[in-house]
Amino acid sequence: MVSLRSIRNEPCNGGIAMTGWGARCSVGPVGLASMLVFVAVFAVVSGCSCAGSDEDRRAEDKSKGPDVMTIKPLEFAHVPINTQQEHDLTPQNPDPGWRGVAIHGPEQVTLPQAGSPPAPDGSFAIVPICGFYRIGMDAEIDEPMKLVAREQTSGRQFSGLVRDEDPSPEIPPPDDIPPADPSTFAGQSVGSAFNPNLLRYVTLPREAGVYEVHAEFAGYRSNVIRVELLEAPR
Repeated sequence: MVSLRSIRNEPCNGGIAMTGWGARCSVGPVGLASMLVFVAVFAVVSGCSCAGSDEDRRAEDKSKGPDVMTIKPLEFAHVPINTQQEHDLTPQNPDPGWRGVAIHGPEQVTLPQAGSPPAPDGSFAIVPICGFYRIGMDAEIDEPMKLVAREQTSGRQFSGLVRDEDPSPEIPPPDDIPPADPSTFAGQSVGSAFNPNLLRYVTLPREAGVYEVHAEFAGYRSNVIRVELLEAPR
């Protein structure tokens, strides 16, 4: 079960904050005319706050990725891309005995216009895949996690391994160390969240399409999610 972040409405800079309903006011020496002026000013400021809320959210969207890129639901704009950090959109571990891979993703991503600056990871857009896996410590891992995307209309399938170049590769252990006994890890498991940008690891065409996406890891295959990519408005 996934819990979504609540979206807060923030007042404009310089706005008037009301701490509660039904607050009492007393008319001072300035009289009724001054109060009417205050009410008029408050109405203008309040209108600014309401009208600007959509613009603020659009600006927040743009700050999370390439120029003019939008994503739905908006909560996916806050995903810590290309990390193993857990967050509100991370699929929850069903129970202690569960083993497998689960993913969650946005419903729609509007691609940025051609010529827009790339995303921080160098991709032309951000399609966050929020996932969680738990596998036995004795599981055989032949390769890194694989992301698979199949375009529904054409049937074309694209895939890529979630693998980055290690700037300081690990030194292999000496040859005289015996391999670990798999029975040592029987019943034990390891798990982690993951948040790859689909477009960093899978080369998709820069065009509109509807994709069925899943992940494969350690012999497990995740659920399938549907992600629609839309072309940027002209």
